[in-house]
Amino acid sequence: MRLIEPTSGSIIFDGADIPRLKRREMRRMRSRMQMIFQDPDTSLNPRMTTKESISEPLMLRGGLTGGEIEEVSMLMDRVGLSPEHLGRRPHQLSGGQNQRAVLARILASNPEFIVADELLSALDISVQAQIFSQLNEIKKDLKITFLFISHDLNLVRLMSDRVAVMERGKIVEAGRTEEIFRHPLHPRTRELVSSAAMDGRGSTLMLKESLISTATRRPGAIMGGVCDDNPMDSKSS
Repeated sequence: MRLIEPTSGSIIFDGADIPRLKRREMRRMRSRMQMIFQDPDTSLNPRMTTKESISEPLMLRGGLTGGEIEEVSMLMDRVGLSPEHLGRRPHQLSGGQNQRAVLARILASNPEFIVADELLSALDISVQAQIFSQLNEIKKDLKITFLFISHDLNLVRLMSDRVAVMERGKIVEAGRTEEIFRHPLHPRTRELVSSAAMDGRGSTLMLKESLISTATRRPGAIMGGVCDDNPMDSKSS
């Protein structure tokens, strides 16, 4: 996204070196990408209602038509928000509801690639399960590639098709999720996998799997990590 200009190296997306793009080219490229930040409450304009926040990307096309108003309703339904949330502002919603509004706003721009930075860490376990279910449905329905960033390896295992482990700013190991967890090779990877298994969170993982399987599923949702079955996955890894 070039929110911060890189000092060195390359960022390749769909064959394009992002740091080398000119301003106009970067503007077009940004329309294909979105980011989900850790704190949903500060990701939304506090003065805007849910409807206004979700509608803003649609209005950039040249005004809100009847069809686009209907699209707002469809997006809200997809992420699990009801019509009663339309007129509410962020401080009138829960953290989970704000994260759903963020998702709907992002989907309104029709992105191909989404960077999700700790998007579930601020939410309680039951809300995590519901949003996770919706994310997986969106991923399958809309074929969006997600790069899921997290320190929670149990969530990483549940949400990712491929995993890249970083140490001191460099990728030290990457591969299919189950291979990484079953046969970690790098010392840092072995340390993280061992820590996740021994920190008392094994039961949490089982609980999350149970919640996810029983959570109310609405049409739509994504996934985190690098989606192996999506067309853009090689660019996002």
